[in-house]
Amino acid sequence: MKNPSTNNFTDSDALKGQIIAKSDFISIFEINGTQPNIKIPTKNGKLYISTDSRDFVDYQNGQQRVLPIRRGHIEYLKDFEDLLLENLPVTKKLVVADIGCGSGIYGLYFFDLLKESKINLTFLDPNPRAIKYTQTNILLNSLDPEDFSFIQDIYKPESFEPESLDLITVNPPYHPRPPALANQITAHGDGHDEIGFKLFQDWIKLAQLHLAPDGLIKIDMMSPGLLEKPMSLDLLEKSGFEILGISEFYPAIPFETFLTLIYQPGIDFLKQQSAQNARILEKEITDWVQHISKQYKNQFWHFNVILAKKMSAHQKFYNFKPNTPLDNPIEIERVFKQRLAIHRQIIIEAILKSL
Repeated sequence: MKNPSTNNFTDSDALKGQIIAKSDFISIFEINGTQPNIKIPTKNGKLYISTDSRDFVDYQNGQQRVLPIRRGHIEYLKDFEDLLLENLPVTKKLVVADIGCGSGIYGLYFFDLLKESKINLTFLDPNPRAIKYTQTNILLNSLDPEDFSFIQDIYKPESFEPESLDLITVNPPYHPRPPALANQITAHGDGHDEIGFKLFQDWIKLAQLHLAPDGLIKIDMMSPGLLEKPMSLDLLEKSGFEILGISEFYPAIPFETFLTLIYQPGIDFLKQQSAQNARILEKEITDWVQHISKQYKNQFWHFNVILAKKMSAHQKFYNFKPNTPLDNPIEIERVFKQRLAIHRQIIIEAILKSL
């Protein structure tokens, strides 16, 4: 095992093939967009996180790249720190699961925040590259991987014992997909249905099974819904969760506008191809965008971070107050420049796999 106390960390798993000096890491609050090597001020010091520099691109060996960290991911976590501490039983050893862990950022952040509770932390992800990166970052922060548990698998009922977890953190895939690309959307972004919501529904059922009474779940989620309330909140409340807090870290976007912005470059790409299957795929995707946009004409995409508690009795209704929505495509392009680029890359890659 590598010495976790060293200041220069050698990545023996060849995720980068280079030595990473902690002095070279950039503060999360000094960047716009993403950065592969970042340091995060925490309650008990600093957290160093290394990850891939690009989103969602298939790696040469078939693995998916690991999601880089954005400044907003950390800012909302800090907003929820006090609320989370107020609602966790700090007198006992807490059992925590980071589902779809990626680089391990959320689990390690909570590990630092809840240090006094000496938490039992499990990282779960089907991507072996994610598990390796998580172990990399554990060592990078002078911790021992043997003190943590790792599950390289999808999230399923057998992943944990019923009512055994005090806290779950999830960032579920939520990309809407047309049937024509059902088998090509990268696993990082595949929400498993046309509006990107089915996988989230499945994971909430599992969270209800695995969380102890009064257990908490932290969710980073893009969700469709009416302007007055995203579907994610409705589902949580109907599933027996009380909404403790919500952060709408982007304004809502009209459903049709968002779909058009992320799928049009792929459609334009197909128009330039001469192959017959490109013509067929172009028509299928174009027809789907028009159909699904019409079906959800009065709905919006919401970008939320949610903290919710599993209720043992009745749940309380949360009074959701959305930000002023954006409906101008030029303004949406400006505000969501990086996120739109990510989604467009997902579509182009899926199209290339289909041709």
